[in-house]
Amino acid sequence: MNAPEPPRPSFKILIIDDEPSIVHVLARTLLGMGMLRFAVRGEDALRVLAEDPQDLVLTDADMPDISGFEIIERMRQDPRMARTPVIMITGHAAPQIREHAQELGVSEFMVKPIDRDHLKTTVQRLLGGPAVAEPPVPVEAASPAQDAVSADAPATSAPAGMASMLLDRVATILEEIDTLRAGGVSVDGQRMGTSLTNIENACGDMTRLIIQLNDRQDRAA
Repeated sequence: MNAPEPPRPSFKILIIDDEPSIVHVLARTLLGMGMLRFAVRGEDALRVLAEDPQDLVLTDADMPDISGFEIIERMRQDPRMARTPVIMITGHAAPQIREHAQELGVSEFMVKPIDRDHLKTTVQRLLGGPAVAEPPVPVEAASPAQDAVSADAPATSAPAGMASMLLDRVATILEEIDTLRAGGVSVDGQRMGTSLTNIENACGDMTRLIIQLNDRQDRAA
């Protein structure tokens, strides 16, 4: 009788980008490679990292509040993250941008649009091997949304359709948040800031559930 296979590690991966469409692409690319978390602002990324250091960080260079460079600098000041691998994904191909990233110890520098296969290979290399995905979404968690799908739609296409719709909603909400910030909303600034952060956290949780739903559907196919 063969000995049971030891459990594989469940890597923690943080994706940081202020563009919801990029977060979506990166999340779908890394589906099943670990437990994914998301941040659309540098401040939120630092909070996540302080609470729960990750095994790998993917970050944009430019963001409205705190740049990817500053995030990396802050990470390196924390002994828990002094050697955490970082992949910088940016739209800037200028040599000085790449050099700055390398000076901060970035493991890989990629220019958008990314090669998704290359990204997956790089992530596997940096994490040292395959990992398990997050636990699949329980059937009960998806059933209310499934009830809203037309009865005429094929059963196999419903989860994928729901996922696309929900991701569109997430993108819209995040864009509205950016609009509110840019407009300088003056109504109780502190409470507004807290509310916006809570909305962003909820969007991150929703995106994570959507990815799990897609993963569940892919495995069932």
